[in-house]
Amino acid sequence: MALASFLALASGSPVLGGRVLGPVFARLRLSLVRTPQSCPRTSSGGRFVWEGRKLYSSIMERIPSKTRDNLRAALTIAAVAVATRLAIIFLAGFGGGPLYFAEVERVAKSLVTQHVFGNPYAVPTGPTAHLAPVYPWLVSLLFRLFGAGRLGALSVFLFNAVCASVQYALLVVLALACGLSPRVGILAGAVGALFPLHPLVEIDGWEASLVGMCWVAVLALTLYWWRRSPASGLRAVLAGLGWGLLILAAPQMLAVFAAVMILYFLVVPRSTLARTALALCAAALVLLPWVIRNQKTFGHLFFVRSNFGLELSMSNHDGVHPLLVQEMYADGDNTFHKRRHPALSVPEAQIVQRMGEVNYNHWRFEEASQWIRTHPSAFLRLTAHRFWYFWFGFHRYRTLILFPLVLAALLGLIRLFRVEPLAAWLFAACWAMFPLVYYFVCFDSRYAYPMNQTFLFLASFLLIDTLKLGIRPAPLRSPSSLPIDDRLPQRSRTDPSRPLSVVIPAYNEEATLTDVVDRVLAVPSVREIVIVDDCSRDQTGLIADRLALQHSEIKVAHHAQNRGKTEALKTAFALTEGDIVIVQDADLEYDPGEIEEVIAPILTGLADVVYGSRFLVRKAARVVYFYHYLGNCGLTFLSNLFTNVNMTDVETGYKAFRGDIIRNMIITSSGFGFEIEVTAKIAKLKCPIYEVPISYHGRTYEEGKKIGFADGLAAAWYILNFNLFCGLKRSFKRTPGELLTKIRAAEEVHSREQR
Repeated sequence: MALASFLALASGSPVLGGRVLGPVFARLRLSLVRTPQSCPRTSSGGRFVWEGRKLYSSIMERIPSKTRDNLRAALTIAAVAVATRLAIIFLAGFGGGPLYFAEVERVAKSLVTQHVFGNPYAVPTGPTAHLAPVYPWLVSLLFRLFGAGRLGALSVFLFNAVCASVQYALLVVLALACGLSPRVGILAGAVGALFPLHPLVEIDGWEASLVGMCWVAVLALTLYWWRRSPASGLRAVLAGLGWGLLILAAPQMLAVFAAVMILYFLVVPRSTLARTALALCAAALVLLPWVIRNQKTFGHLFFVRSNFGLELSMSNHDGVHPLLVQEMYADGDNTFHKRRHPALSVPEAQIVQRMGEVNYNHWRFEEASQWIRTHPSAFLRLTAHRFWYFWFGFHRYRTLILFPLVLAALLGLIRLFRVEPLAAWLFAACWAMFPLVYYFVCFDSRYAYPMNQTFLFLASFLLIDTLKLGIRPAPLRSPSSLPIDDRLPQRSRTDPSRPLSVVIPAYNEEATLTDVVDRVLAVPSVREIVIVDDCSRDQTGLIADRLALQHSEIKVAHHAQNRGKTEALKTAFALTEGDIVIVQDADLEYDPGEIEEVIAPILTGLADVVYGSRFLVRKAARVVYFYHYLGNCGLTFLSNLFTNVNMTDVETGYKAFRGDIIRNMIITSSGFGFEIEVTAKIAKLKCPIYEVPISYHGRTYEEGKKIGFADGLAAAWYILNFNLFCGLKRSFKRTPGELLTKIRAAEEVHSREQR
């Protein structure tokens, strides 16, 4: 059943099937999947399978097609992953037990027999905070159901395997949450399901599989919250609850959560202090009962786990190896690990009994700190080894896999900053903060396991993006292909008195798009309008298609995923045919009635490029954000400093160009970087630039404004990048001399025709 579902997915998926393997998968699918009529009904087993397939089909028919395809892909990945891990469990002999979880097993048995979260060491020591509470509690539930013997051990292995499998299925959800093609998640999930990097860790790696599964789910939930327009208070609470549970399972996630909250407030345009506080309070609400329990039990206030002093001491001493497996299985019975770890040493556990767990860990922390102070070079050497092992593995064969994978993931992360900066910031925070604690303790493969899924995901994104498999723009729906009777009578698009192409990038602008188009159509010089729907979540795309059916001047293009304003403009410029091209925002912040004033210097031959300035001479302008005004002034000043062009408003949305200039420009920025990039490259061209005053009717974030603090930081970087590191040859498809010669020749021909 799982194999048949996988082949069904593969035969219809450009990622797994494609043009080459698709027909092969399709034939295999036909040979494996029977129709309900041919399904055996004589045996109870056959009838059960047939009834199950009928129920599955009836459920799937009720789900929208896109959601159904994604759900089917996720379920297939989960089924294949479970089957693969079941094979590993039984082929590797895990089915016979026993567990090798030491502290986890002891705490779980204590919960079952004594109803106490405690006794993790070689002798009973009472209540403990040596471990985070979630995983031992779940293991204790399995022990209650199946016993603590061989069957209980097998249930724990199966639980870990299922968590790992669900984690790979959730990568499809993560791709959708990032605003990427689901193919990214399908590819990453399929590779992880069939070829696990750490198969043994996924089965007997303590809480690693559970943490990996929860982390992917929480990342998806966080991105859905961040990308919500307007940002939702309920989603903030849900994200906070998710992070709180994740921290209870893996306390090292606290650093990641702190970075995520800071990024939310600084990077997300619609962020507010209130929603940040909601998420923090929700996380605190989850953590508070455990913190109160620890305070009452131990008389000390500490966070989730108490064992950092012990682990630091066990990992930093004379003769220590940076690998935990080398420390644990070193030859001899008198090794440091076996003598000094209370889970292995009875005398050491008795010291914990006498001192108490908290005081014991304080003592071990001071011991480790003293060694680090007296052996700084050895500590730095150990830290460097642990850093390498965390990112690139310790076995040679594993390094051969991880090194190119991490490199591809890093390139994918850099690319993601251009495509989906919010998701990129989130992944960057995870990469920066999650490993910090593991640089100071002996390394084990299970520590890095949750990060491996981000490597797979970002490397898959790089591959999909490079091959352009995730970009599926819908074909233009221009009315020129419709029957004549279906079109309204329109003015000729070849009329030389109408030289203007208007490009309108649109994202979630259903409230204003129709009004903008009606006003633009009223402009006498308009030859065509190009609307690019940047994967809007509202009815913007449908409205644009309807307008294209009503007006022959309108072209519409659709992005399959949200790629930002700059990518939408690149798509639009490539579709224009007019002698003059102007950008018109779809939100009515700029009045289309002023388009004629903006393009006048080009029509009269005075300019090749015109900017509509909001600050040159103050016309009608809504008073909105003072800090945005300061930011605009600062970016304009910095841009002028590098371009030596005396602009007053480089961030204006009204920019008009001669068509050949903008169509031949090589645009490489992302997000809202277009304004800075085009200014730098036009300045290099040294063509005549004019500014004309315009009015401005700004929106608030509640009304749909999207630009934020992170876009300002990106703009500052673009000013440096495009002015210092991007020459003329990298700025235009044709050399500027050829371009300007062609423009001047066209002007002369046009003037002779007029005479």
